[in-house]
Amino acid sequence: MQALGYREHKERGTFEFPLEFYHVDSSHPQYVMPFHWHMEYEIIRILEGEFDVVLDDSRYNAKAGDIVLITDGVLHAGTPHDCVYECIVFDCRIITQGDEVSKNYMRRITAHNYEIQNYFEKEENEIHNIVWSMFDALKEKGVAYELIVTGELFRLFGSILNKGKYTKNEKTDSRKWAVQIKRALAIMEESYGGLITLEQLSKAAGMSPKYFCSFFHKLTDKSPMEYLNHYRIEQACNQLTQEDATITEVAFRCGFNDLSYFIKTFRRYKGMTPKQYEKLFNRQINENNDKSTKM
Repeated sequence: MQALGYREHKERGTFEFPLEFYHVDSSHPQYVMPFHWHMEYEIIRILEGEFDVVLDDSRYNAKAGDIVLITDGVLHAGTPHDCVYECIVFDCRIITQGDEVSKNYMRRITAHNYEIQNYFEKEENEIHNIVWSMFDALKEKGVAYELIVTGELFRLFGSILNKGKYTKNEKTDSRKWAVQIKRALAIMEESYGGLITLEQLSKAAGMSPKYFCSFFHKLTDKSPMEYLNHYRIEQACNQLTQEDATITEVAFRCGFNDLSYFIKTFRRYKGMTPKQYEKLFNRQINENNDKSTKM
């Protein structure tokens, strides 16, 4: 999935069916999911390998067959390990315009009066079957697949509530710290091509530099400046594979004023040089195209 912004402002599907489907494997230019959030809900199913997921201050090691459900506003990121995964991102109006009984339940979920469970291992057979049916319908796009998907979404949330996979929460503002971190992440997103200082980031988060560094590292396992460089390299990967630009141009666009330092940093995060990355990506795309042609 192309998570190019910490706060995604992307139209999902159509007005009548506000839902998008994404298939992600190692050939995707942004295979690693950087920290971001959106006001839509997201469901991820793991097809192969493992996927380390961070949701606010919770961490999960998702394996093949597992499911991650991300609600609105949750700060999230993911690191795949030989992983293939798929996502659907949807506006909740797709299931909040039904009958009054359905509306009442969904209002409690979308208002966070019910904090629903985020992670389901493949042993959760009923939920697993519902999600697999939903994704398969989206991939096949047969006649009236929209009805099938919408129905499965109702079944999914109904099953979660029926099985007690939620906690009641009377507080609607339970993630104040996440709002603070999001301010700093927004600066990285908007200004990663220029100079960004630790003082600038900590001030935006409303924390002292020392406390901000400690808190940020606890969340991401990286210092703020390490994470900024990681984000810059992810943006560079996208530009190297999606735009007609030289490596030097990409380096400067992504905040690196020294080409040799850019190549060194790129190698540290990706295990190869930018040129090698370009060649590998193009080879994978050609191999996938050959497979599609033979099928």
